[in-house]
Amino acid sequence: MVTAVDNSPSGINIGSGDANQVWNFQSLNAAVSNRLVFKNAASGVFVAAYPDATSFTSAGANAETYFKNTTNAFQNLGGGGSDPTGLGLNLASRWDRPYTLRRAPLVYAPAQPATVESSFTVRFSINDLPPVIADTILSRLPIQVDSMGVGIKLKRTDLVDAWGKLTIPGGTYDVLRERREEIRSGKLEVKVPILSWQDVTAFVSAASGLGTFGTDTTLSFHFYNHVEKEPIAVATMSADGAIVESVEYKASDRTSAVADAGSVRTSVFAYPNPAIDEVKFNFNNLPAGDYSLKIFNILGSQVWKDTFYISGTHNFKLDLRNFKKGTYLYNLSDVSGKSIVTKRLMIVRP
Repeated sequence: MVTAVDNSPSGINIGSGDANQVWNFQSLNAAVSNRLVFKNAASGVFVAAYPDATSFTSAGANAETYFKNTTNAFQNLGGGGSDPTGLGLNLASRWDRPYTLRRAPLVYAPAQPATVESSFTVRFSINDLPPVIADTILSRLPIQVDSMGVGIKLKRTDLVDAWGKLTIPGGTYDVLRERREEIRSGKLEVKVPILSWQDVTAFVSAASGLGTFGTDTTLSFHFYNHVEKEPIAVATMSADGAIVESVEYKASDRTSAVADAGSVRTSVFAYPNPAIDEVKFNFNNLPAGDYSLKIFNILGSQVWKDTFYISGTHNFKLDLRNFKKGTYLYNLSDVSGKSIVTKRLMIVRP
């Protein structure tokens, strides 16, 4: 599956929910493309934890997500490797019930929402955590603990609220539009010797500024065609639901400014995160060109910037000793100023 991604779309009107709509997304202009390859589950590293899986995808070494196809649903069973909590753990995290990504058949039913829910909790020794994160958390606790647990809970409400024609670079499609609102919440718990497990989510998040375990709500609109297996487009909205922040859409030969469709998924990440004195940025599978990496503080003010020529993969190490501890955002953009990705960076101090 090859898709194009526009992380700073302009002129996109998502419209209101109704019948016989017309959506014009022709102004989309992607800087990168994503190629997602589904492999036979039997060849996965973590397949033992997912005996009922039919396929999996990978995003680098030991970072896998497992799926199951049924007659009426495509489901996410869980993953292995890089954990979804961002704590740097190498583990298998299976959802307590399959998390449905797509169901069939879809029917225009603006008064009939569907709810999808799932969660997982994994527990582990303190010694399994990266030292920088263990020290940050443990220094905030007035008690000695020997084990920790992290949990993620997802609740999504889907509503097929519109139908009509959608035009993207490369073609026009008859579509159903599904509105999705997903609430993600995290939990952090500790095991005190002799005593039972204790929920310390609010205490640690507030004291350390990690912010990993808060509650986030994401609103997106998925446009499906009766022939294509994957969405024609997925529009992700701003927190207030007023602005289209990014659009991932079906790539084609007519899609302009898209990287080689044979490339693997573009990725940009920082490690370690949270960081103390330095952080390493990894840029993978980017089209050849000049890129700007910027860091903003929590107020949105730019505090650092550098420019690189990147062709495919590039690594960069940044000294953080002149940065104050706290929450930052890092952004990578191409030579035209189009945003590739924006992510959070945490800087902690003992």
